[in-house]
Amino acid sequence: MGNKQKIIGWAVSAFFALVAFSWFDKSFVGVVVMGSIVALWAPPIRMFVFGKTNIQVNWKIRLILTILLAFSTSSVLGYRQTQEKLKNSKVLTETAAEQRKARGIAGEEKRAERFEDFKANPEPVLNELREKITAQDWQSAHSLAEYYLPNNNLELNELYKQISAEYEKQQKLAAIEREKQQAAERAKKEEEEARVKREQAITQAKNRAYIQLEYTIQKSMNNPASYKNVETRFFDRGEYFIVEITFRGTNAFNAVVTNTWEAKFDIEGNIFEIIK
Repeated sequence: MGNKQKIIGWAVSAFFALVAFSWFDKSFVGVVVMGSIVALWAPPIRMFVFGKTNIQVNWKIRLILTILLAFSTSSVLGYRQTQEKLKNSKVLTETAAEQRKARGIAGEEKRAERFEDFKANPEPVLNELREKITAQDWQSAHSLAEYYLPNNNLELNELYKQISAEYEKQQKLAAIEREKQQAAERAKKEEEEARVKREQAITQAKNRAYIQLEYTIQKSMNNPASYKNVETRFFDRGEYFIVEITFRGTNAFNAVVTNTWEAKFDIEGNIFEIIK
């Protein structure tokens, strides 16, 4: 057996030995299968088997057997784990359903107990309703009256009519207020969008205006090639804006001079008045 084969054998057998150890408390079958793979590759075991039987398994056959055993074991264990998870999930679902059912039964029993107390002595509930009416706590009063309404108490029914009228009025006012708030938010959003759109349009217009004014300046110069921009300023006037360009250039005597031009532009960047 060559050194290279021994190294590969030790590496493979060590790996599957670790796998077998990790499955020790999870699957007895997995441990046995991983142990079998270790036996296929561990050099001492192979030498022992060869010494007793004079049989040596080719490395290709060992590789195929290893792949088949590892794949089949992983598939079986994966299937078992999936089934276990499904089983646990089903148990949890059933437990949750039973708990909800128990809470529902307890709730119904408590409701029935409260109704019996109300029929025996309705005054505590009626007094609480009157206090809520005095405080104009219509939502809370409506919930309380509606809860005890199935008892068909005459005084409760009368209070419920009064409460319902005020509660509906309150709900309508709240809906109107929500609509006003939503309308204000929409208006604010539209105003912001219009502002951003105008700023973008003005930025584009300023670029066009700058190019137009610079072209006009150069066209009027004695030596257009000597033009050099010193400073450009923009002044927003709402309906229009002003572009001011300070520049240098040579005059007819070839002397460098500084000058400033101003021009009015509409919000689309079209020039309509030159101010020198």
